[in-house]
Amino acid sequence: MLGNPTWAASHLLMLAGLVVAVATFLMAKREAAFGPSVSTWLTVAAIGSAIGAAELVPHVAASNDLEGLQHHHDTPVLDFHLMMQVLATPALGITIAAVAIAVARDARTKAAWILAVIAAISGVLYGLAGPLVNFTESVAVTPLFAAQTGVAIWLLGTGIRLLVPSRAVVLSS
Repeated sequence: MLGNPTWAASHLLMLAGLVVAVATFLMAKREAAFGPSVSTWLTVAAIGSAIGAAELVPHVAASNDLEGLQHHHDTPVLDFHLMMQVLATPALGITIAAVAIAVARDARTKAAWILAVIAAISGVLYGLAGPLVNFTESVAVTPLFAAQTGVAIWLLGTGIRLLVPSRAVVLSS
């Protein structure tokens, strides 16, 4: 993976997306885009996304250790990235899952709940990926990282829901 020519570009794009997500969560809190019960969760998600963004810096730089990895030499940047990933992927995945559920509980719409289920399952699976790779030392679990796609679906879907005037039918309590 480290030798893939798209490594840096794809991870820098994810870094940019997380920086935008942090800013968006904080703006949504400031603008009270959701009900008061979601406010704290927006802060939590901003923190989780910031931790994920911080981890992407050594993540991108880990490709510099490819030759060391191939020749069984020291890989300090890769090792640091893997250590940070143990905290970062759960922080990002689980906080997004939590804010998605809070948003759905507040919105009480079918669309919000569908998006929340996608985010919750995806966030938890993505959150497991980093620790599992580190603790099992196996690349067999790396497909779990792809679960971040569900998190992206929630971010896009929720953003669209905020931009489009709602005509959604509120689910009864």
